[in-house]
Amino acid sequence: MDPVTISAIAASVVSVLSPLIAKGLEEVAKSVFKDTYTKLKEHLSNDPISKKVVEDFEKNPVEAAPD
Repeated sequence: MDPVTISAIAASVVSVLSPLIAKGLEEVAKSVFKDTYTKLKEHLSNDPISKKVVEDFEKNPVEAAPD
């Protein structure tokens, strides 16, 4: 194969795979965030004040966010 054909095929493969890779990375990031948040909640649940802050934040994140 000539270099132009190889380049065209490579460009096609990259254009097809890029959105799939991005979607996969997005799912991994969501999973990592969810696991980390769950662990943080478990850790903070031992302290009543921290537990209340987390509960308030989950009910209304905008109002419970720090100033």
